[in-house]
Amino acid sequence: MTEPLLIASPRWKAHHSGSAAAVVTHTGLVALPTTPALDQIKRQTEHDLIARFAEASRSQLLQDPVLAAYEHYDRQFGQSFHVAMQVRSIAQKGKPIPDRNSLIEAMFLTEVSLGVLAAAQDLDQISLPITIDHADGSETYTRYDGVIEACKPGDQLMRDATGAILTSIAQGPTNYGQVSQQTSSAAFCFYFVPGVPEEIRAETIAFLDRAILAACPAAEKLGEAHVLASDHT
Repeated sequence: MTEPLLIASPRWKAHHSGSAAAVVTHTGLVALPTTPALDQIKRQTEHDLIARFAEASRSQLLQDPVLAAYEHYDRQFGQSFHVAMQVRSIAQKGKPIPDRNSLIEAMFLTEVSLGVLAAAQDLDQISLPITIDHADGSETYTRYDGVIEACKPGDQLMRDATGAILTSIAQGPTNYGQVSQQTSSAAFCFYFVPGVPEEIRAETIAFLDRAILAACPAAEKLGEAHVLASDHT
């Protein structure tokens, strides 16, 4: 029997009704700065965001149902949804999407294009399956920038099979299993908070797959898994 890629803990299901999550894995990756095909997606993404949001006020931008769902979620922790701020920076301040690690750029393009929240992990540095869980506030981890954080009670987080925390919604990714220039296989993790339309989940994965192939033409998709908080099977 094939080991599952993503597991939902019982307490996540109990506390986060209406939420969903997904993990997609790819191999054959090469972390180039950019490629012509990825550049084309970047320029199209910038064009689309400007067309949608160039004249929008902050409140109008947050009328977008996806951005509104994450903003509502983040407000319970006294935060604003950072992807919405990145969308506004691109659409209204003319900030171009930079050339960085193309694997991270593929994920970032997915985030700003669909308005969703994602994290990327080096698949060779973590242990599967990944579990999405509910934070009680006792969990601590070293953030991607070296800061020691305690998870916020009531937040959603993901762990690998060793129990090590990979990411949380409110505080972002840890420094464990980060994607680097040496990454050749990766797990892309998505949180879909309550209120995100169901069709966005499929659109998100389709966009990521297209962006990964644009960044790495030799990439191979290994697997894809979804869980729902309303799924009590």
